[in-house]
Amino acid sequence: MFEVITIEGIQYPNHSDAQRWYDQLQYLKIGLSYVKNFDLAIDGGAFVGAWTREMAKRFKKVVAFEPDPQNFELLKRNTKEFDNVFLHNAALGDQNTKIGLDGKVPCSRYIIPEGEIQMLRLDSLNLAPTFVKFDLEGTEIFALRGAEQTLKAYKPVVQMEYKDRVWDRYNSGDPERLLKSWGWKFQEKAHVDRIYTWT
Repeated sequence: MFEVITIEGIQYPNHSDAQRWYDQLQYLKIGLSYVKNFDLAIDGGAFVGAWTREMAKRFKKVVAFEPDPQNFELLKRNTKEFDNVFLHNAALGDQNTKIGLDGKVPCSRYIIPEGEIQMLRLDSLNLAPTFVKFDLEGTEIFALRGAEQTLKAYKPVVQMEYKDRVWDRYNSGDPERLLKSWGWKFQEKAHVDRIYTWT
């Protein structure tokens, strides 16, 4: 069993970065300030659910995705009080398939081709989001491709981690360029995230 540390009622892996992870909650508030309709939020890369919990307080429904089994266990614990949260132990990508994970730091494990963890296309799930958050350790562009129909149909606010150094792992290209080509406009930075709205 892994060790945990609790900060303000939220369980995190017992890691030196735990306080920093908690402090990043402030950046979600920036993204939510652009949302006008609080029907459905997608939390892609939910980690242990700190952001999921905040979304659940504002939205009618939250659907959260976390591929790492250890993180997913904490995500379940941290969101059990919310009956409007629906969880998937899965990654988001551009195909429905199986993947693996690599990396040692709990918040930044990344996708590798072979494994037994589910990857899902958002377009395959029949959801109508008004807010989408992607923090996917370099695979944001693949998740965007797998969500193209959903995004174009419902035009949600998008908050996305933007770290070009992690894209190099996949030689995947710039997700912002793709999102802008579909009609989204960059609004502002929130630490390592960028926030976009439909123009």
